[in-house]
Amino acid sequence: MNTATFRRLLISGLLLIGLAREASALVEAEGSYWWMSLDGDGKVGYKGVEGTRIDVDDDLGFDSSEGVESLRIIVGNVHQLGAAYLSTSLSADNQLNRTIHFRNKVYPVNTRISTDLDVDLFEAFYRFNVGTSLARGGFLLGGLYLRCDSEVRSPVYGRASGDFSSGMPFVGAFFIGNPVPFLGFRGSVLGSAWDLGDVQASFIDAQMGIEVETPAGIFGGVGYRYVNIDASDDEEPVDITLTLSGPMAYAGFEW
Repeated sequence: MNTATFRRLLISGLLLIGLAREASALVEAEGSYWWMSLDGDGKVGYKGVEGTRIDVDDDLGFDSSEGVESLRIIVGNVHQLGAAYLSTSLSADNQLNRTIHFRNKVYPVNTRISTDLDVDLFEAFYRFNVGTSLARGGFLLGGLYLRCDSEVRSPVYGRASGDFSSGMPFVGAFFIGNPVPFLGFRGSVLGSAWDLGDVQASFIDAQMGIEVETPAGIFGGVGYRYVNIDASDDEEPVDITLTLSGPMAYAGFEW
């Protein structure tokens, strides 16, 4: 996780908690660990020349799950404000079975390459929350900032890097059910589509989980998360499609 971004999120969270405590509002803090598998493809060109569309599994070697940590803070009762941050840094090694063009480099067939991929996702949102202790739900409105950085390198042919970043608005909905006092389930989905100038992007984040909660407000659960990112920048040109999915465990508290 990027240290500067984590520090900003922590400070923002502490300010929100302080405001919420002054107003006697609900404060919810949650951390999660996601066993994430990566799938998809992308191409990174150079000065208007398109690169090769590269598969993250077959070409780059991202064929195993990775642990991803995320944080979320929500304050308020019916009208809530929240922030969430996810960050992952992935690395893989592979021997190419074809020639690829990435940025301003050409890597011939049978070249041994190493690849780094960094994804950062920051969300800030308003959440309308209504219902009872048995069931509640509502909608979300907010904005997100997405950044993807990639680097391919070879001892023989050198290294090349490419990146994509964009902010975009999103809408979503959520539902939380507590059929018995200590057991609950939840689900949510966020979506966005953005087209501004040379940048086009779409984003989906869907989650579901089953959790237990103590009378003290401490909760924990397990679930599944699916994230799809489809983004392009005509100026570079860059075009990526990534799917991040897998089981997760989470824990937190509210008061």
